[in-house]
Amino acid sequence: MAKKRPKVDPNRFKQSKRTPAPTDNKGMFAFDPIRRDVMLWGFMAGAAGGAVLLIEHLFAQIAGVFIVVLVSNYRINQASQQISRWHATINSFIGVTAGLILAIGVGTVVISILSARGG
Repeated sequence: MAKKRPKVDPNRFKQSKRTPAPTDNKGMFAFDPIRRDVMLWGFMAGAAGGAVLLIEHLFAQIAGVFIVVLVSNYRINQASQQISRWHATINSFIGVTAGLILAIGVGTVVISILSARGG
């Protein structure tokens, strides 16, 4: 005698309802700890990537871009569990831009001073 097969659930292909990310009404530039953290990590990623971008080799410039992209995307994904992804992306972009401008600006000045002195 054959074994009896268990009944198959007819609703097995329906997707389960996921809980949406919590919504907050604080606005994009409310500096609560989550947004501040995303902007700070964006700033650090931009500064590290900008410092590596000053090296003249192609591999170093590719690595500098990867540093910025990987760190920023990781922090955006972490923050998007608590705030909207749009807010996390914009805050990270502002931090990255500030970090890149600062690192490249300071690095360029330091390199030009050192090269003018012959060092």
